[in-house]
Amino acid sequence: MRPGKPIIALALAALARGGLAAQLEVSCAPERPVSAPGGELGLQAWVTDDGGKPLREALRISWAASSGSIVGEARSRWKLPGQAGRATARVTVEAAARGRATCELSVEVAGAPPPLPGVVTRGRLAARVLLVRGTDEPAGYGEYSYLLFASAPDDARQRELQLRAVESYLREVDALEQLADLRPPSQLNLTMLPVLRAVSLPARFQEPEAVRAAAERVLADFDYPRAKHLLDLLGKQAPRGGVALASRQTPAAGGDAPWLVMNLSMVSPQLAADWVRAFCWLSAQERGWGEAAGLRLGLGLRNALAVAADQLGEVLTDWPQLLLHGHSR
Repeated sequence: MRPGKPIIALALAALARGGLAAQLEVSCAPERPVSAPGGELGLQAWVTDDGGKPLREALRISWAASSGSIVGEARSRWKLPGQAGRATARVTVEAAARGRATCELSVEVAGAPPPLPGVVTRGRLAARVLLVRGTDEPAGYGEYSYLLFASAPDDARQRELQLRAVESYLREVDALEQLADLRPPSQLNLTMLPVLRAVSLPARFQEPEAVRAAAERVLADFDYPRAKHLLDLLGKQAPRGGVALASRQTPAAGGDAPWLVMNLSMVSPQLAADWVRAFCWLSAQERGWGEAAGLRLGLGLRNALAVAADQLGEVLTDWPQLLLHGHSR
């Protein structure tokens, strides 16, 4: 590969939301980007000041939908319309001394039959699959993501962080076989975790104990050398020593292409689930892969994790290192 540009930390503060959002920022996402007619799903809004700190002052939060009805504020439930099509929702957040900010999201209401290949929908559904040693990523998918650990854990905290990340991956990302008949590959984000050998997993988990047990099996067979190789493709500035979620529009073996890398090695294991969930929810709302999309995703992730950390009584630092954008070396 040709020498790449140095990884540049995204300037998250460069993107303002809403007309008077200089001191107020809001990001939002649905728990799923597609739902059946008449279904119900959760919505989430994350609100911070423009420095990335959760707001503790009184806020007025209101939702409006193009169809259906929404109940709740920062966490809410959306009763979707009974007909197929795209439904949009907008959240407006007001603070007396900070002005107003808005965020808009969309959901595909998919009736029967499933969407046909060639039907363009907003965002990409994340589909999980284990990347077994000796196999390559299948071609033709719209996006490729990798859950990577740079090295085997050397203490209990690192192991717990990796284990919780795998748990959230298994719980939040649907198995590929569940989505193959709903979207063509070009509209799926193939989200992979490298393993040494095949691990038998159910398509969906019902009990927390089952997710934990499955995560233990996956972590026992995690392919650390391959994960390190994938991170090495980013050059010496790739995040090390922790957990990373890396995405690009072509398979890692397909040559030079921009990467988007989220690094959470500086946070506690308690935030791993929020990290994976926020990445999946927010990235599914993005069509493009340019700098503006990266800024939006980065801002949303910053807000989501700041709010989650605040609820756990933690402090996040080094925000510019949370989301990195770069080229293969």
